[in-house]
Amino acid sequence: VNVLFKFYKGTKDPILHYPDQGVDGIGESVVIMLSGLELAKITKNHEDRLFDVNVRLYLGSNRRNKSMENSIKEESELAFFWYGHNGITILCDDYKPKKYEELQSEITVCNPQIVNGCQTANTLKEVFGSRRGNLSDFPILTKIIMLTGNDDNRSDIAEDIAYRTNNQSAIQDADLCANEPTQKEFQKMCAVFDKKWFYERKRGEWKNLRKLNPFMIKKFQKTGTYKRLIERETYQQAWRSYIGEPADAISNKGEVWLRTKGAGKDLYS
Repeated sequence: VNVLFKFYKGTKDPILHYPDQGVDGIGESVVIMLSGLELAKITKNHEDRLFDVNVRLYLGSNRRNKSMENSIKEESELAFFWYGHNGITILCDDYKPKKYEELQSEITVCNPQIVNGCQTANTLKEVFGSRRGNLSDFPILTKIIMLTGNDDNRSDIAEDIAYRTNNQSAIQDADLCANEPTQKEFQKMCAVFDKKWFYERKRGEWKNLRKLNPFMIKKFQKTGTYKRLIERETYQQAWRSYIGEPADAISNKGEVWLRTKGAGKDLYS
């Protein structure tokens, strides 16, 4: 199956042509600025056949996909979409044209498989279907990788790439709040007590501090004593208990990190 992918607003050049690096089973690759509206149409036309190799299918309008929907629907947010989106990865048997100078405004991809970007593609499809003709176009950073060799080899390589592109450490809601002014202020406040405490507002912060600045650790932990460390979960449980929500502090731990509802809305509003 050959599928025509159009560049964003007739972009004349791809961002990057990456030649064959001699990796077994992988040929040359190209990075383009794909039209978001074109991706929505392609996903609608080809449905789940585009995602046979992906490790998961569309998860529906969950919280993260709903946030993406809102970014696409709102003109004021759409301009920032490219800056905050990591892009998608497509594997294929071939693509044309291959010569950098011949890539003008579109590229034909043979047997495309989206191995990273299923949620993005399907969210675009849903939004496009509900608001046909009433959406502005926008760019999506897209990596297209050509596979080589026999079918078994291609299948193994495709599964490996699908695994690697979907195997980064998951971002938690609390991670997204780590640089909030309230979090920074609490960390500073804990560090000025007579007996200084370290508030770990970022995952891995204490571990990295011990590794990169062992002298700083001495402020919070003397040799042979317990470490004066406050973890995020301990902080939120104590705070929610203090404001009269001890049950939610245990049973609904993650809500405090959401800016739009419950305790999180009160904290960040």
